[in-house]
Amino acid sequence: MTPTSSPLASPTQIPSESPSSTPTLAPSDLPSATPTSSPSYSQCQAKVEITCITDSDVSCNQIETPEALCDRPNQISFTYDSQSNCEDSLNQQGIDENDICEDLEVLEDRVFITCEDASMNVGLLVFPTTVASGDKFTVFGSGNASPLPETIRCSIKDMDGKDLQRNLIQTPGPLHLKEKYGSLQVQMCDDQDCLHTATMTYTLHNEGTNSMTIISVTRELTGEDPEDLVSKLSSNPLDVGERSNTTESFELDICQTSKIVAKIDVDAQPDDGPECDGYSSYIIEINPICALDVTLTCTEDDTDNPCDELRSIEDAPCNCGSECATELSFVYTGQPCDLTGAGAFIDECETMPQPRPGTIAVLVTSLTGTLFYSEIITEGDLITLGTGQSCLPNSFIVEIADPGNPNTVYETMSFRTECGTDGMRLSSSHGPLDFVGFVCENGRNEFCFTDVTVSACAINEGTIASTITIASIELDGNSIASAGSQSLDAGQVTCFEETIPLLLCGDPSYTIQTKVTADDTSGIGCESETALSLSLEPRPTANPTASPSVSPSAIPSVSPTTVPSMSPSAIPSISPTAPPTRAPTGIPTARITSRPVTGVPTPVSTPVPTARITSRPVTGVPSPGPTPVPTANIDTLRPVAPPVNVKPPKIHKGKGSYEGLRREEILVSGSTRESVSLATYRPKYAGGHQKIVSRMVFITIFY
Repeated sequence: MTPTSSPLASPTQIPSESPSSTPTLAPSDLPSATPTSSPSYSQCQAKVEITCITDSDVSCNQIETPEALCDRPNQISFTYDSQSNCEDSLNQQGIDENDICEDLEVLEDRVFITCEDASMNVGLLVFPTTVASGDKFTVFGSGNASPLPETIRCSIKDMDGKDLQRNLIQTPGPLHLKEKYGSLQVQMCDDQDCLHTATMTYTLHNEGTNSMTIISVTRELTGEDPEDLVSKLSSNPLDVGERSNTTESFELDICQTSKIVAKIDVDAQPDDGPECDGYSSYIIEINPICALDVTLTCTEDDTDNPCDELRSIEDAPCNCGSECATELSFVYTGQPCDLTGAGAFIDECETMPQPRPGTIAVLVTSLTGTLFYSEIITEGDLITLGTGQSCLPNSFIVEIADPGNPNTVYETMSFRTECGTDGMRLSSSHGPLDFVGFVCENGRNEFCFTDVTVSACAINEGTIASTITIASIELDGNSIASAGSQSLDAGQVTCFEETIPLLLCGDPSYTIQTKVTADDTSGIGCESETALSLSLEPRPTANPTASPSVSPSAIPSVSPTTVPSMSPSAIPSISPTAPPTRAPTGIPTARITSRPVTGVPTPVSTPVPTARITSRPVTGVPSPGPTPVPTANIDTLRPVAPPVNVKPPKIHKGKGSYEGLRREEILVSGSTRESVSLATYRPKYAGGHQKIVSRMVFITIFY
């Protein structure tokens, strides 16, 4: 019996204490905590929605920017800005703001608006007529769906009717949205409207299991202070499944780049359980794309005529008829002698084998040694012989030498111009010289080049500001002008220009192009380009040919032939006979000229012997006395022209740079001769269209 009682006491106590307490605590805690929190949140659930619709019934984030160009509208809306005057105008209708806008008095914040047909002085309907700064008003046509008059005059008056500002606006255009006319800015034309009313609706939905009370509805809107809209809810509290909302409206400018963000944060308290919240947002992004237009004009400086009226003078010969040439123009090309291409005008030409530098000295003399030109020049420079006042000889000697050592001669050439008959032709090459112009004693002249001014204008025709990044003008693919980066507001115009020489000789044609590129806030940007094509047709020759063949031929054959036989003999016998018998021996009636004497001789014969003696033989009236006079050397017969005052060329701002006017006084036979006066003009482009253009850029001065 003893062994049985000992083991029964111990095993019974140990298992009864430990297993009983452990399972009771652990399983009870875990399931009770998790199920309790879940049903408490379903009692309060607030869902928030935001919608936005414009007055045109389009979603605010889907509305598109309208076309900016207004085409003869029936109605126009403007906003009034009391801080803007005529100097703030930005539009394409007036270069000078005073032409379309007139400031009379200081503008006031609240004004009265009147508009009328400017040509008929008939009033137009304006609504509203009284506006404050920032308000919009609309001008209507005279009838239903009737276009506005071509020109309307809008007056801004104070409340006593006194005019403060007047504006003239052309409705056929160019007229664009966002353009400014003094204190007025275009916001709408017909259905093209920049300003819309946007209505934002905030909707709250009770999706919980219990009714709830909305504690706050905090709204944040770009450009506005935060506001609690709870007092504006349509209903509060909300039963299960019930909705409540509130709305607010604001002005939306869809012609300006903008990003509008609306946010709603809602706090709600259910009737049983903890409070809850809801959140939503709405984003409106407006990104108008810029719009550019460019214009391109080309005008001849001397005539102000458009370049498409230019005519080619082809390869006209130097032909002064019975007159002499008083000025000859060449371009130094640096080319060696080429007798094959010079025809019969080069008598002698010798080119030395050593290479010549880019800068050389040019010396031009007559066959008798009279100096006509002495300058240090480079390729493309203009060489002008004569001053346009005295006859030039028919032959010249040209020496091309080292400017530092005149004894080093690279080329020597003698040539004839033959301008008294059918001489050398324009644009023809004569060794290192290209013939480009002449002036005759009778005033006839031809020149292969004419200066033109090319002007390009870029217009911002969009509704947003844009930044010009590229603005250039090209002539046959070569850049001749450009403008730097600049910002253009809506309606603003910027122009840039360049003056360049165009070749008229030969059969020239040109393509002038301009291109403008701009960046905007959309990240897309815009560009515009245009071009002018010039193909110069030959000048008409029919009229000049017919005129001399009909009129001049008939006069000498009918009248002058018979008259000299009857009248000239009698008149000199009365008065001029006695004085001339002492020296000229019967020759006082023979007038020494460079042309044949025709027509009716003048009875006043005594001063004739003092007439100017020319370098050409007298024809028409034989004279036994002065026969040897015309054969004398030209430099002894022609007095050397005194120096003349040379006016510098007109410098056009921004049109390139004149290298200057060079003048040299050279002593010849005791007299002073002005050898050359020229201005060298170098555009910014290389290459060219004709052989001459590729080597020269200049203007010439005749005086």
